[in-house]
Amino acid sequence: MPHILIEYSETSPIADGVETLLSTVEAAATSTDLVPLPNLKIRARGFETYRVAGENAPFIHVNVAVREGAAQALKEEASAAILDAVCELFPSVESVTVDIRDMNRGAYAKKGGFPA
Repeated sequence: MPHILIEYSETSPIADGVETLLSTVEAAATSTDLVPLPNLKIRARGFETYRVAGENAPFIHVNVAVREGAAQALKEEASAAILDAVCELFPSVESVTVDIRDMNRGAYAKKGGFPA
């Protein structure tokens, strides 16, 4: 059920390290009790056109959608783990953010044999 979408600036060193970024975020997220590896869907999307504080500065934003009702402490732990891992991987990128949100079980629909 968990989904991770990484958004990043394409015109920066990040674009050359997307596979490593995916692996790093996946490892950091699944090192916590919030994001189990089974059924995790993780992907990245690069942007050619963007602004950060009015400038064309590099950025990484990690969106994490998890099961509804997860403990706040688990969300905070996962957010910190992901942020630390990404900042260590790309120390020159000043704009790194992580947002963890609940998925609404009633509104979430899927096809497939894996449990939600």
